[in-house]
Amino acid sequence: SSMDLVAEMGVGWNLGNAFDVRSANKTIWGNPLPSEDQVKAANDIGFKTLRIPITWEYNQQDQSPYTIEPAYLSQIQRIVNAGLNNEMHVIINTHHDDWIIPTNTEAATVEARLTSLWTQVANHFIEYGDKLIFETLNEPRLMGSPEEWSGGTSEGRTIVNQLHQASVDAIRAT
Repeated sequence: SSMDLVAEMGVGWNLGNAFDVRSANKTIWGNPLPSEDQVKAANDIGFKTLRIPITWEYNQQDQSPYTIEPAYLSQIQRIVNAGLNNEMHVIINTHHDDWIIPTNTEAATVEARLTSLWTQVANHFIEYGDKLIFETLNEPRLMGSPEEWSGGTSEGRTIVNQLHQASVDAIRAT
């Protein structure tokens, strides 16, 4: 059950300000690239889940077919493997991807790119078990609007639900 899964996951560590940097240079915010030693140290002090926020847009084509750079996927895979090798649950997501705009005007383009992204990610990790979890969207919102942090608009919530479903459909299709 979901309650059993959450209990199994235990306390989690969010490995932020690394792969979620808003630049192709993932050290621009002053942190080193994540390492296997960091993940092991987190596990050694009791963390059972590793959440890896990921901004894809600086390492993904912005036009169809929206290809993710293979070297970037390899960097992420190295840290995913470190978590799994330490018997942790690992969560990867979309994080700070400003192209995810939940409006009717942008919906078709966002859905196409998001579908491509999650298809590539799911195929890349297709042999991995259920300890690797995909968080399809993180904080999708109408940036700069009065509704940005207040729950959005009815239109935005409808589009966010459609984007979640498109992502889940893409993952399951692999």
